[in-house]
Amino acid sequence: MVRYNEVLGIASTNVPAYSNGDDNYFSGEHCYLNGIFTGFKWQCVEFARRWLLIRKSCTFKSINTAADCWRELSNIERVTDGKKFPLIAHSNGSSTLPKKDSLYSSKNLK
Repeated sequence: MVRYNEVLGIASTNVPAYSNGDDNYFSGEHCYLNGIFTGFKWQCVEFARRWLLIRKSCTFKSINTAADCWRELSNIERVTDGKKFPLIAHSNGSSTLPKKDSLYSSKNLK
């Protein structure tokens, strides 16, 4: 097990993925990147939002879990000018394959 706050790996060449310690730990710490709230350290939504900020200069509205993006998000917004871009969901088993630098989230099956 990788300890809390240590880097697990790097996504898309420049986005660090940090360890949350274990599945049940919630720090309650707010995380910001360049003054923009990304979420709670180091939860799935925080990673998704930080990845979008670093890779695409975009963010999205508040959601509870990354799996919620399937039903609660219809777009992302560029932070520099507010331009909105539609999100297009493709389910597992779809004939559409993921493209490089796509945001991936699985549905919560619980």
